[in-house]
Amino acid sequence: MGRNGGCIIPATPPLPHDKVLCLAAGEEGSLWIGTAGGLARKQGEDWSVYTTENSPLPSNEVKSLLVTSDGAVWVGTAKGLARLDGEEWLLYTSQTVNWPSYDIQALASRKKGEIWIGTWGGGLIRLEEETWKVYNTANSAIPQDYIVTMTFGRDGTLWIGTREKGLARYKEGEWKAYKTTNSDLPDNHVHALAVDSQENLWIGTWKGVACFLRASQ
Repeated sequence: MGRNGGCIIPATPPLPHDKVLCLAAGEEGSLWIGTAGGLARKQGEDWSVYTTENSPLPSNEVKSLLVTSDGAVWVGTAKGLARLDGEEWLLYTSQTVNWPSYDIQALASRKKGEIWIGTWGGGLIRLEEETWKVYNTANSAIPQDYIVTMTFGRDGTLWIGTREKGLARYKEGEWKAYKTTNSDLPDNHVHALAVDSQENLWIGTWKGVACFLRASQ
């Protein structure tokens, strides 16, 4: 137990690696844990571990997780994307799709059947009903192809944090970029985003936190 009554989970067992890269809450109180050595699921006192050795997981480096409204778990790895629905796996890798990058850094969803995929070096991918569209610096006004984090506002606005080109907003088919040179953003390395109940956007950077008040307006 932790000092304040919390639970401390050791790396082994049951985690496949002590470096935890992402977390996602699943159905019925389950917790999905992405690590540098594989994927783990905690359901009560029971644990399940998925690696490249015992599952179709594209890579043991799990960088992003998303649980959608249908209960499916989307797993972004260094070598592609996987969808786990019950015991069924669906893979999006260099063997199955032609994407500009398979290093999946961030995942977001705003409606059933649609997944937005942030990649490292390949820009943004919108996946819907097994078709996809790529948004990158060559074909759109997205400020950078290195995407670190993403989140949706309640109005459907997509916010994207980049490695060194600041914050990007995608709304109604239009892009807008916010950097230190045209806004109060403290730094152009944006690594965390959250929208609160008042629709304010909180932005975590390498040089502090900023708040975009009433970001949907």
